[in-house]
Amino acid sequence: MMSSNKLIAVQLTLAYQLIYNPLRSLKGPWYTKFTKLPWTYHSLIGDVHAWVGQLHEEYGEIVRVAPDQLSFTSSQADLGKRLKEVNGVANILIAEDPAHRRMRKLVSPAFSDKALNSQEPLLVSYIDKLISVLTERVSESPTSIVNIVQWYK
Repeated sequence: MMSSNKLIAVQLTLAYQLIYNPLRSLKGPWYTKFTKLPWTYHSLIGDVHAWVGQLHEEYGEIVRVAPDQLSFTSSQADLGKRLKEVNGVANILIAEDPAHRRMRKLVSPAFSDKALNSQEPLLVSYIDKLISVLTERVSESPTSIVNIVQWYK
């Protein structure tokens, strides 16, 4: 019974990725539609930048690198043309006026000066932690290499 439930879950996940995922129309290796394993592998061995660079050479300025993750070569990359509506509903990136204006009005308070300034203490605390740990590591051995990738996990 349990294995059949797992099989159904896998099938539903695959169907979602192929049919409903908003990123389904974006270019990238076929396997990145279904798994984060390639991204994880290249992150762990430290060559994710080279791997993603190769993908951009092959697929262009916007590349799907995981089921829910994209890579861009430029801030000018036009994502809006590549995204599709999901179940007939547009999102803020692809909506046209007046729907875009309505969505923007709903989310804009989160990006106000007051809202962003309220996040500053949290950001500063994490920066202070980072500086503290780096200072500690360097004082132990000034020539040591610090692998900060492990801190992101």
